[in-house]
Amino acid sequence: GRGAASARPARSAGGARAGERAGAAVGAVLALAPVALLPGLLWGAAGRLEPVDYPAEWHRVQRLVDGDPRPGRVLVLPWSAYRGLDWRGDGRRVVVLDPATKLFERRTVWNDDLRVGGAGGVRLAEGEDPLARRVGRLHDARPGVRAYTASLGDLGIRYVLVELPAARRLDGAGAAAALGPLAVDNRFSPGSGGPVAVHSGDGLLLLEVPDKHVDPADDALTGLEASTWFVTVGALIWSLGVSGSSLVSRRTGPLKGAVSRKENPT
Repeated sequence: GRGAASARPARSAGGARAGERAGAAVGAVLALAPVALLPGLLWGAAGRLEPVDYPAEWHRVQRLVDGDPRPGRVLVLPWSAYRGLDWRGDGRRVVVLDPATKLFERRTVWNDDLRVGGAGGVRLAEGEDPLARRVGRLHDARPGVRAYTASLGDLGIRYVLVELPAARRLDGAGAAAALGPLAVDNRFSPGSGGPVAVHSGDGLLLLEVPDKHVDPADDALTGLEASTWFVTVGALIWSLGVSGSSLVSRRTGPLKGAVSRKENPT
């Protein structure tokens, strides 16, 4: 009886150590998986990937927007998700997700629709931002600049950022769809009834919707949303922490060569 009782904790401790070793091995495999599957990225794709900073003009616009204490969102135009940029200065444009979407400390409204090209043409996967859908419908309605400006204010939009190199490549119906009435009405001055230019440079045009039109929304997380986020992340961390013990297969029968023992009551 005593031999069986003392052997059982030893086997339990050995199983725990095996579980820890297996968990560590799985963690190492997961950490090395990106390197094994995409080895080129370890060295920056053989020099083809390199960090590029935002141009100085972008930082100036960022300071103007983030330095404004008044709440309000930023609308990014032209109305498309991707940009062809030549920030390296070698004359080659690289297509990337619009970097303006990550530039500001306030909410940015941009066209998050995904266009996927295939044999049957281009398919559109509609984005998830309801504000973006409303801006898209606003452009489709083709309002005048006064009505357009007032509608943007109703959506809580205070600033409109126009990326000029992308806008200059548009014309006709494409320009109207991507820029709204701003494609033809460029009187961005006080008293025009439209947005007012607060920065006009070689690459960027920053417009401000008059304060009387702006109905600012609070985009900060509510207490309930923050609590839900923390609970979700905590549950994920907890599940990862305890999963190590479940990564080892459990035996349902006796070990090979083991002798069954019958314990005597004491």
